[in-house]
Amino acid sequence: VAAVLTIVGYSLNDTIIIFDRVRENLHGLARKADFPAVLNRSINETLPRTVLTTSTTLATLFALFLFGGSTLREFAMILIAGIVLAPYSSTYIAAPALLENESRWPPERKKPARTTARTKASA
Repeated sequence: VAAVLTIVGYSLNDTIIIFDRVRENLHGLARKADFPAVLNRSINETLPRTVLTTSTTLATLFALFLFGGSTLREFAMILIAGIVLAPYSSTYIAAPALLENESRWPPERKKPARTTARTKASA
């Protein structure tokens, strides 16, 4: 149970990082690029961090698998499988789900305030 919850937390953390980068890029690139381009750029920006985090975690888990006892081997084996699949779920499942969500329910854009004759007269 602990291994499965750790995997879920790892995947959720990776998904949050990608979505946070999307949010940051939407503020800077919203006027210049469409949403799929922003999403693609956000994934490409977070990919090196994801690869480094996954590889260092896997190195630790392989050491735990090789040098740990029989009880730790089962735990490490489940974590190795989960750590390999967690970035996949964040990149190839969560990001397209966000894209589908945006295409089905586009956000309402704020309309600029109109100036009327009454507003101009009171000023």
